[in-house]
Amino acid sequence: MSKDINSSGHPVLSQIIKLINRDKVNELATTTKVNRYVKSFDAFTHLVVMIYAALSGAKSIRQVVEGFEANVTRLNHLGISYLVRRSTLSDANKKRTSQFFGDVYKALYERYSSFLSDSKSSKALQKGLYILDSTTISLFSQILKVLDGLLKIARKRAV
Repeated sequence: MSKDINSSGHPVLSQIIKLINRDKVNELATTTKVNRYVKSFDAFTHLVVMIYAALSGAKSIRQVVEGFEANVTRLNHLGISYLVRRSTLSDANKKRTSQFFGDVYKALYERYSSFLSDSKSSKALQKGLYILDSTTISLFSQILKVLDGLLKIARKRAV
């Protein structure tokens, strides 16, 4: 079995970033005008930071920034030249619309859908994509565990 020399030794984040066409992201940023009045923290860098945040499981902007600072010597493979600060990331999250990231996802889906084993037809994409925040689901499961514990205590007292 041969080894893939293109991704050998590269972090997962780097491999994911290589799949994203930077020119396409810049084109989408231009059409949606999300890079207006931006000096250094452009849309592509913001996308890389958000992918890092998702993969690292960071729960706050502070954790994202600290993670980047801790790995500053290992970030040259990501194609970004700007080390993000908390206030900059916070401002970018406020100003850049989710529509831009949705457009990037749609472009990636159209590009790679044929490679995905469980991909649906393009009709499914045209119907609309719904993304759910799973935070409430995990919170709800914790509440159910507490309620289950309370029910067990109530059953013991009833006996």
